[in-house]
Amino acid sequence: MLDTASEHSSLDTLSLGGRLSQLSRAKGAVALQ
Repeated sequence: MLDTASEHSSLDTLSLGGRLSQLSRAKGAVALQ
């Protein structure tokens, strides 16, 4: 069960990282415009 919990937490961190990267890219695009 600990393994599944660790995997779930890792997936959450990856999803958060993806969202942050998308936000940073959006900000960069707006800055370029």
